[in-house]
Amino acid sequence: MAQLAARRGSELEHRAGQSVPSFPSQVPPPSASPDAGISTPTSTQQAAFSAFRRPGRPSDGVVASNPQVLQGLGQAQRQSQVNPSLAREVHAGADGSVYLVPGDGTLCLVSVGGVGVTVGCTRDDDAARNGMVFTMTTSDSMVVRGVYPDGTTRVEVVDDAGRATPVALGPDNGFWISVHRAAAISRRSADGAVHRDAVVSAAVSH
Repeated sequence: MAQLAARRGSELEHRAGQSVPSFPSQVPPPSASPDAGISTPTSTQQAAFSAFRRPGRPSDGVVASNPQVLQGLGQAQRQSQVNPSLAREVHAGADGSVYLVPGDGTLCLVSVGGVGVTVGCTRDDDAARNGMVFTMTTSDSMVVRGVYPDGTTRVEVVDDAGRATPVALGPDNGFWISVHRAAAISRRSADGAVHRDAVVSAAVSH
């Protein structure tokens, strides 16, 4: 079972049983170049995420023009040829936007909005199976945002009393939702299997 977690004062990117800290650290690495990296998304990325099978849009360009995002992608570009100019926006809303950024065998998730800029990367085959999700706990809610692969349906955030809040996926299967509390995220994958990913969170003190 994939584990989803959030820890005090930081963001975690979650996949298949482990949590990977986002790239920003106390000593920021050199920023990514806006148009360097792979020349096209991989076949795995294009097959799993419809956003990579559509033409680019002006809103996709936020990743390549945002200094904070480019700083967060610096390590991924050096290691996996992540290319900000190939980013695709998969969710846009009042709270913020979510983007996918492709690299060589690597896929990065970027969120930009009221909770700041968050960047996390994983192997693209993991993302193609499990999607990518960020969680952030505040004093009165949990912010959950991310993207699931094509064919994912019936996504719900479930609280510890078993109450389910439906998550509306956009055309590119991205989402952003704030809930009072969350114990798990339930989803049905394209093969019909139902997955329930536990959410472990700690309140952020102020």
